[in-house]
Amino acid sequence: MKFKLIFCFLIFSFFTFAQSGKCTIKINYNLSEVKENGIISFSATNLSNKNIKVLKSFHDYKAQLENIFYVDSDGNLLPKNLGTADIDFFKQDKTVVLKPNESRIYKINIFETLQGSKYLRAEYSYKFDVWFNFIDLVDHRFDCDVIGLEKLKNLKYQPQAIQ
Repeated sequence: MKFKLIFCFLIFSFFTFAQSGKCTIKINYNLSEVKENGIISFSATNLSNKNIKVLKSFHDYKAQLENIFYVDSDGNLLPKNLGTADIDFFKQDKTVVLKPNESRIYKINIFETLQGSKYLRAEYSYKFDVWFNFIDLVDHRFDCDVIGLEKLKNLKYQPQAIQ
């Protein structure tokens, strides 16, 4: 009886400690659709050995554009002066379970971002930087490191009609 009790305790302890500790999410970007469609794709991959919860969808307004330049009719790059927004997200969106080594793909449309919806028009060409607010990508109950975070610089959007 003692052996069974000790064995059960050891199994329970093993699973408890195996599930504790930090998890890791890796962000990878796919920029193949930016130039013509204004779409930035990224994937979040669970590199840890446990299931975690991530946002079901990543809203466009969680990406912010900076250093925007537009191309005028003479082909000159001109700055489009606008600031970044200090956006706080108080509402936790719906989440889905991301199993170990599983990825979830998200797409952002630059024209649906906070700055893009106000200042960009699809018929003009642009050069810009973009950064993402990943603070609530992973459910707050999980202690995760998010790696691959970076500001994407010098992205270009050029509609097909102008090329």
